[in-house]
Amino acid sequence: MAGLIFLFFVISFLFFVGTFHYMKLANTTNSYPPKRVLRQRALLLATGGVVSMLFGLIFYYVQ
Repeated sequence: MAGLIFLFFVISFLFFVGTFHYMKLANTTNSYPPKRVLRQRALLLATGGVVSMLFGLIFYYVQ
């Protein structure tokens, strides 16, 4: 069970790293995908990060 909890937290961390990466790209002046697309990707990754973190926290407290 501890491995599953750790996996959810690692996945959450990776989602948040991706979120910061896309937000950094969205704030540059010249970006190929339009800023709207980059912000949508960042929002999707942030949502995935929050959901996986919630699963990790639920499993941590249920354990």
